[in-house]
Amino acid sequence: MLGITSIRRLAKEVNRLGEYYLYYSRSSEIMHTASYREHIQFGRGVVVFEPIRQLRDLHEVLRFITLVAISSYRSILKHYRYGELTSFARKYKRDWSDAFLNIPSISYKQVVHGPGITE
Repeated sequence: MLGITSIRRLAKEVNRLGEYYLYYSRSSEIMHTASYREHIQFGRGVVVFEPIRQLRDLHEVLRFITLVAISSYRSILKHYRYGELTSFARKYKRDWSDAFLNIPSISYKQVVHGPGITE
């Protein structure tokens, strides 16, 4: 798009490199299995393979997506409809902030079977 060939370059162009490194870069490593530590656990006489896509950090993903959406919308308002920023801030506080700040965490128990392993 517009000659920009990577997400990093896009983040740099819009002065959001910090967010790129904080969110996208780390998530990309995990999703593309660049970091095996997120997917393979070694224990005493056992190797546990963690699913590539699992629910453990879903609340963080939802919080990130929401943050990006709100931030993007706010940037658009600031650029094109500056007079609506105050109303948007009030609406966020009144209607969305509690839900955003209280996204539930999901936990699950992984059961491992194998020689000498008990649940």
